[in-house]
Amino acid sequence: MADAPLTPVPSAADWGFMLSRGMEGTNSSRDANRLVSALRDSMLGDLLTRPWKDTEYAKAFRLQDATLGSRAAYIAGRALHDLISDGTRTPYWLANHPLGALSLLSAETMEHTGLHPNKKQREVIERELEADNLPTHHEDILERHARKMGFSYRGQHGGIPLDIATGTIPLLASGLMTQLSGNHDLLNFGQGGRSLGYQAILPTEFNNKDTTSVPLELALRYITGRTGRLLPFEEFTVERPDVSREDYDSAKMHQWDKGLLGLGLFKATGRNIEGEPEFTMMGFRVPLSAGAAALGSLGGSVVGAGVGDRFIREQVERRVAAGNALHGPTQAFVKEGPRRLAGALLGALVGGGAGNIGSQVVNDVLIQPAFYPGRVRAEETWPQRRMVELAPPDPAPPPPPPPEDDDVHALQPLPANGALRV
Repeated sequence: MADAPLTPVPSAADWGFMLSRGMEGTNSSRDANRLVSALRDSMLGDLLTRPWKDTEYAKAFRLQDATLGSRAAYIAGRALHDLISDGTRTPYWLANHPLGALSLLSAETMEHTGLHPNKKQREVIERELEADNLPTHHEDILERHARKMGFSYRGQHGGIPLDIATGTIPLLASGLMTQLSGNHDLLNFGQGGRSLGYQAILPTEFNNKDTTSVPLELALRYITGRTGRLLPFEEFTVERPDVSREDYDSAKMHQWDKGLLGLGLFKATGRNIEGEPEFTMMGFRVPLSAGAAALGSLGGSVVGAGVGDRFIREQVERRVAAGNALHGPTQAFVKEGPRRLAGALLGALVGGGAGNIGSQVVNDVLIQPAFYPGRVRAEETWPQRRMVELAPPDPAPPPPPPPEDDDVHALQPLPANGALRV
């Protein structure tokens, strides 16, 4: 189909429709192979892996009402989808970053929450589509699933877009791991995400805590997962007074350790600078508490989504029992998408908190006292030792008093003739 002539200003409806389509446009690009799907989920992967006419961009731009402004809205939607789903980062991170592995695990988890269709749901929907003499392509299955679950798909049916629903939990899990791991401080935008106690990746000439470019600093942290090096101890302890000198020195040595393969790519320690076990991959630290929080959030989302689904089904059954007929087999849940997502999000937050707190208790009560008793004692006495270090030195003793007047003559030398002067 030829492109329609462009008009200068699209309507708000056109703009919103194309924005929504952009946020969900990669759904039909997905493949049974998760690696291919991950590549095509990125903004550039769609362009690099297929001819232009087969890309989602071309499909969207061939729409009858595709104005210049609405095409820009579609691209903005693709960018938002890319950010939420880690589209660009995922192919790069699959082999060299913990968040890449977490993204694959998150994708599997979404099928167990029901937000994304699992194998059983796909089979049911395929039979329904075949019974209705409708196509059973991947996008048709997603569209029917979205309608059943109360989400929109490609701007249809209204409500929360399916891609936003399925991308929110993985984004929360990766955000928890990133923030709690200490690699980046997602709230410190003024210094490009620098964590307390660490240098900027692009430090200025006069201050290694300030960055030369906030946007570039954020981009480096987002794309590569890099973080800065530890500050010198006197600067570090101002921001992190809770960390003992012993733990700081050990972390400094671990930072320069070459790791398991002698390349510095994969490293592990039983006690990091926060006093807990840690695995490091390509410079990205994953402490026990951060990993437990991320996994707990994924597990909690499955439980929360299940509780929300049971609540919704009970409501539907009560409506049916009260004589409120449902219009069509899939209309019962059309308005229930926000509740499903809220249940999964609440479960993810509770599960993430439980994983984080539970792992810290196990670490503080069992792991560290058993394997690092000396370091634990040093940490306990550190505040007192630091206060002694920072205390001003004792004042110098006062000078001796001047000699008394009676002793002045005794101290004077005798004259040459030996006679005393009076």
